[in-house]
Amino acid sequence: MKIMRFRKRVNRIISSKKEELTIFYTNAESLHNKIHELKFVINPLHYRPSIIAITEVKHKTIWQTKLSKFSINRYKMYHNDFEKSPRGIIVYVDCRLKSKQLFLNSKAVEHLILKYDPNMHVWY
Repeated sequence: MKIMRFRKRVNRIISSKKEELTIFYTNAESLHNKIHELKFVINPLHYRPSIIAITEVKHKTIWQTKLSKFSINRYKMYHNDFEKSPRGIIVYVDCRLKSKQLFLNSKAVEHLILKYDPNMHVWY
């Protein structure tokens, strides 16, 4: 029952006021076969999470999927370098929020750094 587990986790996180930043995080252990489930879970929410962070996007042994397959309507998608990354990270940011990806020279195996401006958003 993966959907129920996702749903319980999202409902627990999304319990704040509409104006607040809300974050949904999950370790996907291969998002390829779960992207439709993720979209199914977040669509019926009263309001969508501000940020969705997903780790272990790639399958442990195979990676032949185009990143465009993982796009979600009304979200900007950021990701680390999937060619160099063993498992991959994707972060979706609500398109109403001002954000950008920062790139640092680091020896960390996997990382993704985003800058977010809390004063630049349009809630509707």
